[in-house]
Amino acid sequence: MSTNNTSKQAKNYHSIKLICDAMLGKLARTLRFLGFDTLYVGELEQSLSSALPDPDILELARETGRFILTRDEMFSRMDSHRIILIPGGSVEENLNYLKSKQSFSFTFVQEDSRCYKCNKRVKKVPKKSIEKMVNEKTFEHHHAFFQCPSCNQVYWKGAHFKRDEDGILSRFSGVIEDEIE
Repeated sequence: MSTNNTSKQAKNYHSIKLICDAMLGKLARTLRFLGFDTLYVGELEQSLSSALPDPDILELARETGRFILTRDEMFSRMDSHRIILIPGGSVEENLNYLKSKQSFSFTFVQEDSRCYKCNKRVKKVPKKSIEKMVNEKTFEHHHAFFQCPSCNQVYWKGAHFKRDEDGILSRFSGVIEDEIE
């Protein structure tokens, strides 16, 4: 399959919008990294300074066309078409479950990644524009930089797109197809 065709499929698949419940924060951040528009209930509750009841989360999902990922079995029974019950386990196990049981497709396309903090799609920015926002060593050693247009968080391959033993792409290599050059 050509890179262009895979990119097109990934972009279409990323049109799926998600909500991760408060028990799935790491999964929410990983899905953002992979380009999925993912709300995280823990962040919503923090901004509201109160807990969101399950019916309110379900209403938000219906209003915004999102699917809910949860570990709460009782909650998952409220709407079997919109709520996906995620079994316990690591993020890798969660991604494997979504891939094998729910037919999710995970292709990493760098330009589709979203901000870990606020869920906005990050944009490639000229290196010079972020010079004062990163340390000198990072600026010297990296060439491609991405920035969140909302919270101004800066990402680069060395941090956000890290491929070593601790990086997302290495840990989940059996689940995620990688399109990094």
